[in-house]
Amino acid sequence: MSSLFQIKVLLILVRLSLAFAGLVLALHAGDGPYFVTYSHQMEEPGNLEVSLKNVVGHPRGDNRFLGTAAEFEYGLKAWWTTELYAESQARMRDGALFTGFRWENRFRLVPREHWVNPVLYLEFENINGANRSLLEVVGRDGESELRGSNAENRQEKKRELEAKLILSSYFKGWNIAENFIAEKNVRHAPFEFGYALGVNRPLGLAARAGVEIYGGLGTHADFGLRDTSHYVAPTISWQVTDSTSFKVSPGFGITQSSARFLLRLGVSYEFAQIRGRGRETRTLPDYLAKAESRASQSSNPFEGQELARNAGSKLYQRECSACHTSGRAPTLLNSSAVKYATPGALFWVIRNGSLRRGMPSFAHLPDEQRWQIVTFLKSR
Repeated sequence: MSSLFQIKVLLILVRLSLAFAGLVLALHAGDGPYFVTYSHQMEEPGNLEVSLKNVVGHPRGDNRFLGTAAEFEYGLKAWWTTELYAESQARMRDGALFTGFRWENRFRLVPREHWVNPVLYLEFENINGANRSLLEVVGRDGESELRGSNAENRQEKKRELEAKLILSSYFKGWNIAENFIAEKNVRHAPFEFGYALGVNRPLGLAARAGVEIYGGLGTHADFGLRDTSHYVAPTISWQVTDSTSFKVSPGFGITQSSARFLLRLGVSYEFAQIRGRGRETRTLPDYLAKAESRASQSSNPFEGQELARNAGSKLYQRECSACHTSGRAPTLLNSSAVKYATPGALFWVIRNGSLRRGMPSFAHLPDEQRWQIVTFLKSR
């Protein structure tokens, strides 16, 4: 009877996670489909994104588990995003417990969009050995690390510093991201290394699909692939409303040390501009004039097309209206500065943004969608 009760508890936790997803889907985020890999996309300054990331696994010869990470991501600057994770775990026939927290910071190192965009990631984590959130795989982390009782594993304390070099590119709407990871326990143990690689592309206006590959690379004393875990995980995300996204990823272990299967589920909700109005240091006409000198293409391939204008209207509401109708950023609709700006200048601004002034880049949108936004703006 006790075993049946524990199974019911675990199923209830999974259902509650899905119910939370359903609840926020009815509200109004999204950072793409990745769970482990990071791209160079940063949180918009002043925005707070709240996410729930779950992973379900069943190690061979042990109990099924549910690892959960509640994430609070805030955009301090266009080049600086900070996040706090609170993590917990439930193990079948073994109960549930809080497993610790992480604090991470990401710093974009270069302004505007480039072929390769580097981001520096720094994190402090204070977790215990029962943690099962699996936000990264380093060293020789493997299926064996996922076994054992909560009472035993929680005795192990992990206070660690982690650094990542994130390299990310957009090409015709595709995102390609490479992460290189180094982690060190502050008290003992060697440096551990890992990686995460991801690629994704848009599926229409509201979804992105891709795949990520991640795993460990041993330690500084024994660097390499021997006895390490590696996973291949198809992944897909849906932008359900302006502020809400849902994503899912089945992961498959490809080495003997890996868990056979991991199912990840995530949901996020973005609160826009909780910080209030930002500072404007340059007028919109001046900014567009400078963009004009840098724009390489001035003709809009969709000019005058009604279908493009309608698609651009939807994209504008999803991507731009939170700032440009809230008073934080200049109004673009019926703006004389926009009216007299060339399509190429508008396209350049949408693609590159301005880190110093708090406007993020929208290079994650395919060229076609950026031109559709330009078509909509020029029709006003």
